[in-house]
Amino acid sequence: MIEAMFLSLEGEAAGEFESSYSVSGFAPAFFVDRNLTSPWRYPVATTNLSRLRVAQLMGHYPGGGSSVYHPTMHEPLSSSIQLTYFGLRFVSACRPPTRNDTAVLRLIRQEDL
Repeated sequence: MIEAMFLSLEGEAAGEFESSYSVSGFAPAFFVDRNLTSPWRYPVATTNLSRLRVAQLMGHYPGGGSSVYHPTMHEPLSSSIQLTYFGLRFVSACRPPTRNDTAVLRLIRQEDL
C-alpha cells in the first residue's frame, strides 16, 4: 500500500499524470480497486501504517478511531490515508536504484558465479 502511494505521488511530482491524492489523501477505493487490500482489511491496514508512522490518517468518521462499520450496509468505512515524510523516505530507501526505469541493482546467487 505504501509503495502504491509512493509511486502515485512520484508520478504526480514528475508530471507524468495529474492526481488529487496528495491534497486529500488516498481513499479506500484507491487500494481496493488495485487489489492491494479488501474493504474489510483496509481499516486494519491503515491503523497499522499509522501506528508505524509511515502514513497518517487524513479524516475521521463519527465514533472516533480510524474506522467504523456502517450499521445497515455492513461495509467498513474508513478515512483516507497519506504517506508521512518518514513513509516517503522509507519506501525510497527500500526500492532498488533505477536508471531509466530499470533496476540497476541485480542480485546474483552464489551458485550462478
